[in-house]
Amino acid sequence: MNIFATTVGGRKIELGKPIKLQLCESYDTPASSLFVAFAVFEPCEEFKKITVISGTHTVFEGEVDEQVTTCNNQGIKIKISARSHSQLLDDEALPTTYTRPTLNDIYKNHLRPFGIKGVVGEGVCQGDFSVAKGSCHWAVVEEFCNCVLNTAPRITKDGFLDAYGASSTNQKIVFGNFYGADFRFFSAQIKFRRYGVVGQICYKSEAGHGYEQFEINESAKHRKIMTKRYLNLSGSQRWQRQYRLQRELNKAEKGSEEIELYVPFDCFFEVGAEAQFYDDRLGGFNDMRIFEVTHSISNEGKRCVVTLRPSKHFI
Repeated sequence: MNIFATTVGGRKIELGKPIKLQLCESYDTPASSLFVAFAVFEPCEEFKKITVISGTHTVFEGEVDEQVTTCNNQGIKIKISARSHSQLLDDEALPTTYTRPTLNDIYKNHLRPFGIKGVVGEGVCQGDFSVAKGSCHWAVVEEFCNCVLNTAPRITKDGFLDAYGASSTNQKIVFGNFYGADFRFFSAQIKFRRYGVVGQICYKSEAGHGYEQFEINESAKHRKIMTKRYLNLSGSQRWQRQYRLQRELNKAEKGSEEIELYVPFDCFFEVGAEAQFYDDRLGGFNDMRIFEVTHSISNEGKRCVVTLRPSKHFI
């Protein structure tokens, strides 16, 4: 891994070997995050951008959020935190109401100004679509894709908006310590979380009515989880109500089932990719996707952790 910093003045510097590094890419945010620390001989000027290259591939490029230089009897250390596509989360979108906007309208107003190259997908909203005060640009894009297209969007490694998100492919990444598997693993953890999962939502769709309707989460029912929540949909447009209802159920269920795999450090994956996991002792898990990939370097060595979640949690 080679790490480069670009100063505010435009000078590019190759930094040495890090004493600590954590590079995390997660499906539920367009911004990959990097934390890295170095021992240096003298203070560094202010950095604007950090680039990480592995072999011939750029695995991270982002703006510096924070740069801290510490001096003590052990020497001088510099710690850097950075994120890719950070403006999509940091910049506030102009509050407005669109009438029958297309996906391309959303792209042109909320992504193209920040360097996103194009969009994969299409769709049109059948009514008004409002951008609330305080929403970041990515929240607008995510809301549109969730609500209008019923998809979870993502920014691809080559800088495009994939509005279809976790779509099906003909290839699955197979994790396992057997002949024919794509990637081996050193250890595995299977996690089930029950707290926070909603089993049933009681809701009202019209002002003046009670919470007389309900929606049952079949997945939670299968797991014998009967937690109840109440939701007021009377202030939502008709075409948004089913989406809001389903979103509340899906949001509560995300992360309630996952597999953590420790794999070789030099493995890099596309989050959202379809995956399978099999072990003689733990069994097989077929309909999974990569939710998160974390590379880390510390005094304990190098490691890569891949988190898999069921495909149904990516909607």
